[in-house]
Amino acid sequence: MFKKVSVYIKQKTMIGKKTFFFMSFLICSLTITAQQLTTQISNTDSSPTLILTPKSFHVSQPVRDMPVCDDLSTFDGFIVPKDGHNTSATMSDKRTRKLNHLKSAGKSSTQTDPLLSNSYQALHETQTRAPLTSFEGIGANVSPPDPSMAVGPNHIVTMENGVWAVYDKNGTIASSFPKPLNQPLSGPNHADNAGDPVVMYDREADRWFISQFQLSGSASLSDDVFLIGISTTPDPTGSYFIYEYELGAGNDYPHYGVWGDSYVTAGNFTGAQKVYTFNRTKMLAGDSSAEIAGFSPASLGASGFAAPIPVHSEAAGAATGAIKIVYYQDDAFSGVSSDHIGLWNIDMDWSDINSSSISAKIEIPTAAFDAAIAGGFANLQQPGTSQRIDAIVGAVMNMSHWYKFDTYESILLNWVVEITNGSQISGIRWVELRSTNNGGSWSVYQEGTFTDPTGNDSVFMGCIAMDKQGNIGLGYTKTGAATYPSLYYTGRMASDPLGTMTVAEDLVIAGSTVTTNDRYGDYGQGVRDPSDDLTFWVTSEYSGAPDKKVRVYSFKLGTDYDDNVAITAITNPVSGAGLSSTQTVTVTIANTGLNAQSNIPLQLSLDGTLVASEVFTGSISGGSSTSYSFTQTIDVSTIGQDYTIEACTNLSGDQETTNDCFTANVSNLVGIDLTVTAIIDPKTNVGLTSTEDITFTLENIGGQDQSNIPISFTIDGGTPINANYSGPLNAGEVINLTLAGVADVSVTGAHTICVTINQLGDQDTSNDLFCVNLINMDCTGAATTSGSTACSSDGIKRFILGSIDVDDGGSGCNTENDAGIVGYANRTYLSTDLDRASGENTHLLQAQTNWGTQNLSAWIDFNDNGIFESTELLINQAYTIEDQLEDFDLVIPTNATLGAHILRLKSFDNSASGDPTNPCGDVAYGEIHDYTVNIIDSNYISWIGVANTSWNNTLNWSTGVIPTSSDIVVIDGTFNNEPSIASSTNATAKSVTVAAGNTLTIDETSSLTVSGDFTNSGTVTLNSTEDDFSSLIVTGTAIGNIVYNRYVNSYDTNALGGGWDLIGAPAGMTISAFIAANGEAGSDVIKVLGTNYAFSQYDNATGQWNRYATASQIGSFEAGQGYSMATNAGDGATVAFTGAMQTTTQSINVINNDGLNNVGIRWNLVSNPFPSYINGNTAAEAVNNFMDVNSGVIDGSFLGVYGWNGSSYTTYNNTSDAFSIAPGQGFWVAALNTANTPLDFTTAMRTTTGSGDFVAGPQPLVYKLELKLFNGETPKAATKFYFRDGLSLDLDPGYDAGAYNQSTKLSTRLPQGSQEFAFEINAMGIDALQNTRVPLEIRQNAGQAFTISIADMELPQDIYVYLEDTLNGTLTSLKEGDFELTAQSDISGADRFFIVFKDNSVLSSGDTLGINALNVYKANTDSFVTITGISLELGQLNATIYNILGMTVREKALNPTTPIQTISTQGLVSGVYIVQLRSGNQIFIKNIIIE
Repeated sequence: MFKKVSVYIKQKTMIGKKTFFFMSFLICSLTITAQQLTTQISNTDSSPTLILTPKSFHVSQPVRDMPVCDDLSTFDGFIVPKDGHNTSATMSDKRTRKLNHLKSAGKSSTQTDPLLSNSYQALHETQTRAPLTSFEGIGANVSPPDPSMAVGPNHIVTMENGVWAVYDKNGTIASSFPKPLNQPLSGPNHADNAGDPVVMYDREADRWFISQFQLSGSASLSDDVFLIGISTTPDPTGSYFIYEYELGAGNDYPHYGVWGDSYVTAGNFTGAQKVYTFNRTKMLAGDSSAEIAGFSPASLGASGFAAPIPVHSEAAGAATGAIKIVYYQDDAFSGVSSDHIGLWNIDMDWSDINSSSISAKIEIPTAAFDAAIAGGFANLQQPGTSQRIDAIVGAVMNMSHWYKFDTYESILLNWVVEITNGSQISGIRWVELRSTNNGGSWSVYQEGTFTDPTGNDSVFMGCIAMDKQGNIGLGYTKTGAATYPSLYYTGRMASDPLGTMTVAEDLVIAGSTVTTNDRYGDYGQGVRDPSDDLTFWVTSEYSGAPDKKVRVYSFKLGTDYDDNVAITAITNPVSGAGLSSTQTVTVTIANTGLNAQSNIPLQLSLDGTLVASEVFTGSISGGSSTSYSFTQTIDVSTIGQDYTIEACTNLSGDQETTNDCFTANVSNLVGIDLTVTAIIDPKTNVGLTSTEDITFTLENIGGQDQSNIPISFTIDGGTPINANYSGPLNAGEVINLTLAGVADVSVTGAHTICVTINQLGDQDTSNDLFCVNLINMDCTGAATTSGSTACSSDGIKRFILGSIDVDDGGSGCNTENDAGIVGYANRTYLSTDLDRASGENTHLLQAQTNWGTQNLSAWIDFNDNGIFESTELLINQAYTIEDQLEDFDLVIPTNATLGAHILRLKSFDNSASGDPTNPCGDVAYGEIHDYTVNIIDSNYISWIGVANTSWNNTLNWSTGVIPTSSDIVVIDGTFNNEPSIASSTNATAKSVTVAAGNTLTIDETSSLTVSGDFTNSGTVTLNSTEDDFSSLIVTGTAIGNIVYNRYVNSYDTNALGGGWDLIGAPAGMTISAFIAANGEAGSDVIKVLGTNYAFSQYDNATGQWNRYATASQIGSFEAGQGYSMATNAGDGATVAFTGAMQTTTQSINVINNDGLNNVGIRWNLVSNPFPSYINGNTAAEAVNNFMDVNSGVIDGSFLGVYGWNGSSYTTYNNTSDAFSIAPGQGFWVAALNTANTPLDFTTAMRTTTGSGDFVAGPQPLVYKLELKLFNGETPKAATKFYFRDGLSLDLDPGYDAGAYNQSTKLSTRLPQGSQEFAFEINAMGIDALQNTRVPLEIRQNAGQAFTISIADMELPQDIYVYLEDTLNGTLTSLKEGDFELTAQSDISGADRFFIVFKDNSVLSSGDTLGINALNVYKANTDSFVTITGISLELGQLNATIYNILGMTVREKALNPTTPIQTISTQGLVSGVYIVQLRSGNQIFIKNIIIE
């Protein structure tokens, strides 16, 4: 049966036109009605094809006197589909035509935009330009608002669909505004508020141009009208010349410009005329005969939606020469073979219009681009909804500007592109064309594709302009899965690297809601302020309550100062491999002022520390820049380290200091690191062959250029196919490569293709493998009736399922496949999630056909065999309605296989040939569509591992999203890749289940936090290195064992302590099982000493070691107990702890058995019992930290964590910066109580933050000093001082810390208080830096030479440190040199040496320590008292000795010129005496004992 459309043609009633706003009013003005004159010109290649004069003309009354539009709620919720319908259910003919053209466009040859790697370089990251002005637009909630804006010397005029307004430059709206568009844009025949309003400021004439297109008010008239208003004066609130031009064809989406003696418009005009020029001279004069001329650009390549744009002259002075029309030309367009910009010149002669002409297209080559974004109008993602929004495909964005400079002219334009084919993620291609011969010829000077700097979102709706200094400003909209449509801007300075946006993006206003339909924007506008030619103004749409919002904002990049210099770039070093310890830093110095500058002071800092102050001695003229290399080099040699380099100018009299400094973040990259990031082809399709090409994306993410790269390919796990890419592939470069004809995927069903990089020396092999799954589908049907009737009305004309919403209901075949099968659309690039969970597994599928006798069938290939079997048929149902969406239930079986599968739809005329149960059978009339559906289970997220091992790859999860703390995660099945949490990932989940046979690995830089339960029946492995430790935190119950590969130091007889490491068990197990796994019978990691192993236990009760262990060692690791261990490996190795993890608070008893004050046995060896870090001190976590929780258990004199650093014990306490204790880290604490007391490790202490094989080293909170004692070249001991507000000279528990070894060779005593312990850390208030003496104890044997020197110091510059030797009467400035001495006798005790802090650099007869510098002591064998520290500063000094009754027993006047003097005690009886030293009103008192 054949369908005979000539016999039966469906009659469809056209929906009547309905305007969304209409206001009648009396026009009190002079009105001239004119008969429109139309001259149809023969259609030649170059001459005008249509000439018109106004249908009507009048002069309006002043707009400020017209009624105000004060009820904007009239507009709420209206949708403007371009034909006046205010409903989204019906799409206008124009919009339908556009969508059909977009769908039928060819496929771009560009897979990945070649300019991506250069799209954004935040060279001016520290120079964000905050908006100068930002205010809300008019506020009519119209969809879309189509905002337009122009800026004059004193006013801003904005227009939106339905309304317009005038503001001052502070955002204050003019009195009696806003107004509806038809005040004053109306005529006798047209008075609607139809939309697409555009406003321009005519700078040369100082007038305002306003416009809207217009719909008919009478059935006898055309629908297509230009209504133009020209202000009669510079006042935009005054009267306007109103011109009404009636066309014979559509005038959708007009864009305007000013050029010479013409106004110009171009757009999606449906007639032959795509461009119109207006007689500007006459219109400005109010001449009712002002003509317009229509032109037809030749070779206008388009997807059917042709929206060329006129070039607008924004510079001072009228533009001369030919009018310019531009439009991008995508190789996807019919008749376009390569991507380029088309330019047409119009030679306009208003004295003889017929002699005017438009040139043939001039092709200006560009870098490749893809301007066709999948999805029709619904392209770009929004948060939390399947409703996508229109990226405005097919148009150059408003406006395209022309600028005149001294030696060249520029044209600036931009449009939206897809950054990777099929990704539905957009960027903005922007181009600057230049001519150096007065517009005679043009070429691309620079171009770039600007993308979201985070790489997550789409950017579009570009509004671009250039200031008088050549700087470019770009306003834009951003949207994505986590970003509501929001407004941002960026820019670039004229001296920056070409093709890049370099100013750090700045947020204008964040969106807060989703846009509820696909209509978005259509217009935005970016212009520059004629007042200074430096300020950029932008208006654009964003999403805010209730839906559509408009913002107006301004910003500035350049300056107009006389004296202003800046660092605008750090050009060397850049991130890469091989950065050195003597790296040269090269910067760009820009003179952004008007005056020439020389002798510019410069500063260079690395990671916040000033390293150089230098002067640029050359000269830089205003507006130019130069390069400068610092003489001082920097050390950026650590591989894997990120560095922050800052360079600043410090010019005296600089009028703008915010741009003085420039910051660059530089990474010393791994040298060789290659990765595959995508496999582009082959894809799921019908009829795949045995010789398919493999196209993939190769990226060099290392720091070195690479050549001769070995690559292997496997298909379905078969024999690898080896190939070699000769290169070169430069550092940072991305390239798509194709291996021709190697993939045999001809067998129907699922296939896996993997690409592996095998480059020798690759330093990160975890990213070398990339795999993709695809399906060779068994077959498809076709619509067999010849001609377009086979699927014009039949088949699926709109389809909605979940986030898939395609087509618009308009008639026309949906044919999308490489083989040209009529009526078959391979749309497997479109995907949506479908839930199989019981009660959630019925999904609404909506389909529309435009022919009544239709049947819809739907299959899902759940087993991925490429065959749609009868058991996979889910829908077989006749339509009951046509020309609108119909609802069908798609029920997913609750046992459906999780993951991605192919959905096939078949819709055909069931009164003609076709079988609804045959997924492959042809039909006479109809269509077959294929889509991708991702089966999920809302009860959990399942690992599917299709791409690689990365937990952070959305492709590896059943839901297509990465799990969060609210998700139940299940790892259960057979996968190409088992999951790995790596690359500094802090993963989270509500619960995790690892099934038998599956694995989960957490690398040393990463963590997993589970807020609920953790169940492991497979293998869960946590790794560590000397520098990094993985973490696993489970708040609920943990079932099953984990394997923690814990790093342990190596045995070294040459090292102090033999290289032993203090550790604990991050997972519980028996000691014998541990030795069996890690000793000679197992991995042979633990050091073997004879028949024993280097594993020791410490008895906290007795203070004794139980050294070494045997293979038959009894007992189990105790949670929280510390142990000592060493490994065989030269650089240390990991030992495996396999067992249950701790998820509850753990306690271990500690005790102080120091009955005789033998501090050696107050120490207890403990360890972190969790497989995660724990917070160590208050700086790490204010409450839940180890020290504060246990402050009542640990002796206050030793309140800290004592760790073994491989050569000595190091103390960490509240003087340290925030520190965390690593999983299984052993350390010492000093118990307070003489009875067993629980030391707690609470679950609240756990954290995923930390580093290092013990805790991070201490950092000063304010100031610090560390002294070391050396015997020869060997350091023997150290002591530390810390200074911060709130501390005293007495004991400050948690800050002062007694020495672990009380017989250490170097320690201090507290300046005040009764503590007699030796202290390793002496913490004091900041005021102690002014004038404080701290007793210093040195222990040395007679004849031993020793040195005291500063090992580390961060003190104010005016604070000096002295070591006072009271016996020899010397004061040594340690900031100027070391203290050296050979002991004449054994030295001990804390009464001879002192460390003195003073806020002056000189201690001599002219400036001594004063009365506090004195010291009094008496040795047991001496018959005299020694007084030291005497100086002239004290003047007359008198000494008196009193007995315990207060009687004077000795007096002596001391000589102030002798630093050390004595007073005889001979004859005094044994007892306690008081020595008083008096100098004026200063008194020094010291008690002595005479035995």
